[in-house]
Amino acid sequence: MTSIYFAKCGDHIKIGIANNVKKRLSGMQTGSAAPITLLASFGGGVHDERKLHERLRAHWVQGEWFRDCPEVRAVMDDSVEAGEVVDPLGARPTKKANKFAAVARALWPTKTSAHLAAIAGVDDRTAKRWLSGEYEPPAVIIAAIIVEITKRE
Repeated sequence: MTSIYFAKCGDHIKIGIANNVKKRLSGMQTGSAAPITLLASFGGGVHDERKLHERLRAHWVQGEWFRDCPEVRAVMDDSVEAGEVVDPLGARPTKKANKFAAVARALWPTKTSAHLAAIAGVDDRTAKRWLSGEYEPPAVIIAAIIVEITKRE
């Protein structure tokens, strides 16, 4: 099964396709001095990848690389929401768990979607969707939130 993946390196996001995302990212990392981080992956084919590239043409940098901006992140989130999330280790597809919203409300009850949007660098709509449990934020966003909520005030 092929997967569409979104990988971050510096200020850019690569939208690619691979049969084995982990192996593909490992190969890319070998040729890169900067760390490459998997943001998301889901089942899809070449046609889906081309549609994403076309949709984000205004943010294109080079090859399959696009600027890391709210618009690209929103398309990534919408794509993950529409498809099945694929285990980046190459296992079979799994359904999303939607646990973030419950944990965020328990650990961070006084913060709003505006706070979350500011930390994550996304628009308020995306943050509201995360907090409502509609879908999960990428792991890098969860890590940034954990750092923020553990800071001493």
